[in-house]
Amino acid sequence: ITSPLSEGPNNLLKMGAIPVTEPTDILPSLQTPAISSVAYTPSTQEESQLLTTLSLDPKHIDVLIEETHLSSSAVSSTLTLLEMKGIIKHVGSQYYIRVSSLRIITDISMQLLIVESPTKTKTISAFLGKDFQVLSSYGHIRDLPKSKTGVDVEHDFAPTYLVPNDSKKVVSALKKAAEESDTVYLATDSDREGEAIAWHIAQALELDSKKAKRITFHEITKTAIEEAIAHPRWLDMHLVNAQQTRRILDRLVGYELSPLLWRKVRSGLSAGRVQSVAVRLVVDRERERDAFKIEEYWSLDALFEKEGQTFEGKLTHAHGQKLEKLSIKNEAEAQVVLQDLASASYQVTQVEKQEVSKAPPVPFTTASLQMEANKKLGFSAKQTMKLAQDLYETGRISYMRTDSLTLADKFLGETQQYIVQTLGAAKKERCSRSARSHSSYGYSCDVTRNQISSSSATCQTL
Repeated sequence: ITSPLSEGPNNLLKMGAIPVTEPTDILPSLQTPAISSVAYTPSTQEESQLLTTLSLDPKHIDVLIEETHLSSSAVSSTLTLLEMKGIIKHVGSQYYIRVSSLRIITDISMQLLIVESPTKTKTISAFLGKDFQVLSSYGHIRDLPKSKTGVDVEHDFAPTYLVPNDSKKVVSALKKAAEESDTVYLATDSDREGEAIAWHIAQALELDSKKAKRITFHEITKTAIEEAIAHPRWLDMHLVNAQQTRRILDRLVGYELSPLLWRKVRSGLSAGRVQSVAVRLVVDRERERDAFKIEEYWSLDALFEKEGQTFEGKLTHAHGQKLEKLSIKNEAEAQVVLQDLASASYQVTQVEKQEVSKAPPVPFTTASLQMEANKKLGFSAKQTMKLAQDLYETGRISYMRTDSLTLADKFLGETQQYIVQTLGAAKKERCSRSARSHSSYGYSCDVTRNQISSSSATCQTL
């Protein structure tokens, strides 16, 4: 212990190193159920005799031959087999010892989970632990060739897919990891683009449904990911084909029409399945604006006050006739009506009271998120989606490319729990996942609604 040669090992022990005498000694420190060991059962009479004779103290092969009464060739071959299995150790010139536990490692399994974005890998790895290897495909790993259309129109529009040069290293790494794994989870996004990426990964890595599983989740939380792994499925080819159809149409329209624009209009312009239609809508709207004839009209509003109570009124009748939108055509006519109103007396002829229930808005869809971010923050659609993607990948929001308004059961449960903790059990009411109507934005727990008492009054001149 005091020898200078022991200084290194002693320092390691001080830092927490654990001495081991066999491979299975490290299993408790790994803390992973993916690696297991079982007690070794001798497979032959010779193995049983040798293991009974061997101990933790070294024994020479001649002693083993003498004590077991086996032939030298039988002892030699059996020792070789036991050493290969890790049951005994050769510790010097013809000396052998038995390992302490007589256990062998029976299973070293690894599960691979593949996502699109590298940003997600660190977060998901922390959730799943050492049993999983989490890798990223960095988006699409196959696409149509850039140098040509890549679509065989004469043969059912069959596409030709290639692995781009910048994706070849990624595909190679994923393929190696898949070969070393027992199960491969394809955890790309849940939309049609994500489904297509999962399909391309399965094709490029030559995975089948026995080894590969498709999982989806709408939020990056430990609960959501574990739930997805517990309920895997196979690829949805309807979504995959929908994405392929969109991609093929984009390629056919863009590659055929863009060169025409270069020749006929201006170099650098492009046409596309979506943008060309959008341009047409903008042009049609601009033509409507150009053709619109401005027509002047006036309306009159008043603020009434009685005994400290005020309410607004809008002029709907004048001189015994109902006013249409264009009835008062200019300021002069408005002034004439205003003079008559200024000298008139008014009375309230009818009062209506009602209680209005106002629900909070539903969760954002992709479109409503983009519109609200533009309206309140001045963000472009591209900027909004970039920020939303970053928030999603770090587990701060649910998936942002969706038309669904459904709230997760876990979220509803947490909402009810928050209501009970904040407002008390008496305030908790049933939470609903279904909107009562699109216009009412009825996604909410009822308790969160604002109860508004409103009244309206009808006035007329005396």
